[in-house]
This record gives sequence, C-alpha cells and structure tokens, in this order.
Amino acid sequence: MNNQISIDEFIEKLVKGLQDHYKEGYSVRSSIVQKNNSTIRHGIIVAKDGEMISPSIYVDAMYGEYLEGEPLACILRRFIAIRDVNQLHNDMDMSFIDDYEQVKGKLGIKIINKDMNKDILKDVPYIDYADLAVVFLVLVEGEEIGSGSILIKNRQMKIWGVDADTLYEDAVTQMAYRFPAYLRGMLELLEEIYIEENGNVNTDELRNALMAPARENMNEINNKNLQMYVLTNKAKWFGASAIVYPDMLEHLADEMGGAYYLIPSSIHEVIIIPKVKGDAGGECLSRLVKEVNATQLQREEILSDHAYEYIPDEKRLLPLEASA
Repeated sequence: MNNQISIDEFIEKLVKGLQDHYKEGYSVRSSIVQKNNSTIRHGIIVAKDGEMISPSIYVDAMYGEYLEGEPLACILRRFIAIRDVNQLHNDMDMSFIDDYEQVKGKLGIKIINKDMNKDILKDVPYIDYADLAVVFLVLVEGEEIGSGSILIKNRQMKIWGVDADTLYEDAVTQMAYRFPAYLRGMLELLEEIYIEENGNVNTDELRNALMAPARENMNEINNKNLQMYVLTNKAKWFGASAIVYPDMLEHLADEMGGAYYLIPSSIHEVIIIPKVKGDAGGECLSRLVKEVNATQLQREEILSDHAYEYIPDEKRLLPLEASA
C-alpha cells in the first residue's frame, strides 16, 4: 500500500504529472464539484487553449486505488487515456449556449431534494414542487440523454433574458416530448432486468423469488395483493422528474383508481402504490424510504427521505412523515 497521503496531495501529484505530459497549449487544474445532495467530487480539468468547455474527470476512485497500492504512473496513464478518448467524443460547438432560441430544444429538467441542496439552489433557477425542487439542464451531447448535461445557473438565465417560469414551461415540454414517461409494473420491470442479465427465464418460481423482498418490506401495509408500479422516463435517467410532466399525477390517479402512495426510490424513478380503502400504511412507507436511503443508495441518488400521498380531490402531493 502507498503512504496515507491526503486527496489534495494526491491531486497535486496528478496535476504535476499531467502538466509534464500535455505541456504547452494546455492548462491543467483541479476542481471541486458540488453534486446532488451536497455530494463533493474531486476532479481535474485538462483544457486545450481556446476550448469553450472541458469536462472535469473525477479522481476520487483513483485516489482510493492509489492508497491500495496502484502506482501513480499507472493512474496517470489511465487518466490520460480517459481524457483523450473523452475528448474525441466531446469536441462540440458551444457557441449556441447564449442564444435561448437555440438552447430551447436542448432543455431538460431534474427533480432534487430541496433541503439537501440549499447551497446549489442559491445559484440556480428552480421551481418548488411539494417539498422538492425542479432545476434545469442543457443537454449538450446529441440525442442520447445522459451523455452530457449542464446545470443552468442564474447568470445564464439573465443572459437569456427569461425567468424561471418560462424555463419551467419550455424545459418540461421538451423533456416530456423527447423522453416520455415510462410506467411499468414492478414485477414486469424486475423480470425485464433479470432476463437481460440471465437469459429468457420466466417461471412462477422466478416471479415469487423476485417479489419476495418487496412483499417482506411492505408487509406492514397489510395488503396481501400489493401492486407496485415504477414511473421513470424512456431513458431511465433523472426519470423521477416524470412526475412533473403535464397532468401526470392526475393520470396516475386514473390508472390507480384513486389515491396512491408515491415512493421516491431515487432521482431516476419513483414507485407508485395504489392506496387501499382503510389503509393507514403511508407512514410505514416513509420509514422504509429512510432505511433504503441509508443502506442501499449513494447519497447523490437520494430524492427524499419520506413517501408521499397523492390526494385526487385536492390535486395535492402530500409528504408523509415516518411513524415511530
């Protein structure tokens, strides 16, 4: 194992090695990026002179590998390979970025936890949604969603001369059009994933095995015929934002036959459970959400620490606190 140096010292070594490699015509600098839910990522940016945008390559995992004994020279070679391959696929004309009419067709949205992102929300336009926040993105790498996005800041909105309400209307319209909502039964989705990974197997034993963990976790709701649905988008990327698509919550109420629970399983999808008459299990679901967040999700993926109930008569999404 290598000596226990700090991540800042490790980054200094990497920056020095990269400066020796790229030399003139390039700048190399470290960056600290605040991601979703105040997650901090450490990166290094290698920018060619004259480039308008250059990606930050995260080095947190490389730091861990260095501490485990991987030589710095090997890590440097890997970083250079990642950067150079990435650059081949990311050369793009960003001159459109200051023209809102050109940007409009590339807008997207992401729904995030408001309390966990207070610092980020100081610098970006957003719209409140229940106790969450909808922020805005520019998708910069063609038609394949998720290949690249830029979080829109307040200063960029001022350059465009638009307000947050205009951004919301345009971004939701684009997102819903380009990446439609995708609602599937939980069992269907689990089977789909299993078959993709293991081949075309479809038996009663498989169904029972797939659903057993979910039923065990949900047994406090006292619903033996529990039905669960997953809502995301076709790309399964920031798919929880599908809940803000026009009339989506009302449409789900029609599909579920009335009120339902919404479980924020991550920023990429939510789980929908129809509410059964006389059922008082929503608070139990919130406790389950807390447990899953603490044990199964990376902090960056967390959307909320409690479940919600949609009340059709009031057209309201109500946060549910966990029961003791």
